[in-house]
Amino acid sequence: MKHGLYSIGTAVFLLLLNVLWDALFHTQLTKLLLNVDFMIDYRERKPSFAEEAAYHMITGVIIYMLLLVIARKYGRFYKAALIISLIFTCALYFILTALAVRPLSPLSVIGAAGWFLSHVCYFLVVARLQSSTISQ
Repeated sequence: MKHGLYSIGTAVFLLLLNVLWDALFHTQLTKLLLNVDFMIDYRERKPSFAEEAAYHMITGVIIYMLLLVIARKYGRFYKAALIISLIFTCALYFILTALAVRPLSPLSVIGAAGWFLSHVCYFLVVARLQSSTISQ
């Protein structure tokens, strides 16, 4: 139960970090994080913020729970799984920007730095919350 709440909390944490970065540096990381326009035809309907946030939350819960399973069953691979997850999510900055149908701000060093730092913070919090469950 507690890890279910933690998984939602970490997804909200990541979203808030991106909102903060956007406010400070005038980037569009939140829009990129919640962007689902490559899956939904925006000409037919535009999903609400709540729907886009729900997709983000579902993704966050899945990532958290997969890492939790790795921590519990395959503890010696946990750090590698965290690093691979971080590398993949950092690559998503470039992949999602390229996939976006709606115009987003172009790639930038400030945007990439914000995406990278917010995801590093996310994975550090996830690792801290899951640290007591890692099998040896």
